[in-house]
Amino acid sequence: MVTIIRNVRHALRVLARAPAFSLTAIATLALGIGAATAMFTIVNSVLLRALPFRDADRVAAVYTRYDASSGYDFPQFSLSGPEFLDYRAQTRVLEQVAAFQRGGVTFATDDAGAEPIRGFHVVATANLFSTLGVEAALGRTFRDGDDAPGAPCVVVLGHGVWLDAFGGDPSAIGRTVRLDGAPCEVVGIMPAGFAFPDASARWWRNAIVDPASFLWNQRRSHNWFAVGWRRAPRSRRRTPRRARWLPTGGRPTTTTKVTTYSCVPSWTTSSVPFGRSSRCCSAPWGSCCS
Repeated sequence: MVTIIRNVRHALRVLARAPAFSLTAIATLALGIGAATAMFTIVNSVLLRALPFRDADRVAAVYTRYDASSGYDFPQFSLSGPEFLDYRAQTRVLEQVAAFQRGGVTFATDDAGAEPIRGFHVVATANLFSTLGVEAALGRTFRDGDDAPGAPCVVVLGHGVWLDAFGGDPSAIGRTVRLDGAPCEVVGIMPAGFAFPDASARWWRNAIVDPASFLWNQRRSHNWFAVGWRRAPRSRRRTPRRARWLPTGGRPTTTTKVTTYSCVPSWTTSSVPFGRSSRCCSAPWGSCCS
């Protein structure tokens, strides 16, 4: 111990003799360590760490796009309600497809002394959690019928907001909270570390799927994101399947091509591995069309 103290004192005296050089060296080391840490964090989150879903390589993001020949430069964007309903009803590529949208909302409990919480939430169809293959740590997630017309509002809380609003009390299940003033029953608590579609989402509320409502009958209103779970491959061959063209209705140039392996022209609905970037195609396994 005495030797270590002597070495430290000697090092400090040497650094004090050339303060400019010492500060430059320390700053260079700090910047280098910080840059290396940031790069590792990005690589670990994007490439190394698996997504916290069942069979994560089969979870796919579903989106629409315009081909460049259409005159619109929108390579990837959200779906309209009718497009999602068409895709869910007719796809043979995915076993399940769930729709979701996100937005800011005020979260308040029935405790008069508690401060309201402002945060992002996700509104999703009832099969979101079953599509991702995740279960609640307490209570339940959404179940069949939670997105049917007339269904009551239910909410699944993230682990963080459960701690903030209820102090980790298990009796939060069944209590009523208010989302922008509207009452909603807490039915489940997600495990620590779960995040979808990203860490900013703090709770998940059921969407009401009513084809007669504005959100679900306007093809020009692209209000929904979608995530799906791919069917298990029948073989390891990379031979392209036959493409299926699905009518989307409404506009003369709007047809939806559902395919797993090939590039998709015109207005299309495509799926790519969730959480990974893709240029323009619906190829699986993280590959991309040229």
